[in-house]
Amino acid sequence: FALIGAGCGGDDDDDASGTGSDDGPKELVAAPGFDPVKMEINLGVITPLTGSVAAIGKPLTAGNEVWFKYLNEEKGGIAGKYKVVLQIEDSQYIPQNGVQAYNKIKGNVSMFAQLLGTPVTKAVLPQLNTDGIVAAPASLDADWVREKHLLPIGGPYQIQMINAASWLINEGGGKGKTMCT
Repeated sequence: FALIGAGCGGDDDDDASGTGSDDGPKELVAAPGFDPVKMEINLGVITPLTGSVAAIGKPLTAGNEVWFKYLNEEKGGIAGKYKVVLQIEDSQYIPQNGVQAYNKIKGNVSMFAQLLGTPVTKAVLPQLNTDGIVAAPASLDADWVREKHLLPIGGPYQIQMINAASWLINEGGGKGKTMCT
């Protein structure tokens, strides 16, 4: 989310030429998901709100809602002035539903703050790349590290396993024992 803040904040001290001259504040213009008149930044959320994985999607989405409510109410939004509005769509953890949800809101959001699930992320990824839109996948697949339009939000499963095995061997009494994963 720092990317959004960086795009909306900014330093007026230097112009693009680097000479230090300042012709005054620059006017922000509307862009997908950003309305300078309403002072809003719209972020997309594609998550399972129904179906078997809703048990993960609902609380994760609630966490996003609580965070952005706090940011808006206590901090004045991004850069202290741009309120964040979440546009939430239910994927049911079905890849094609995720693609449909993406197509429904992609022109109305600056980025996707939550894209839950590896299968849904893999289904949407080609369009993210084509459209140049950034998403934060709520998925810890190591493939995401190499993708320029995905912001990994946690250590990949493989790194988690390496860390767990390292702890087990070095601190958990597992030295010399056989492990299977």
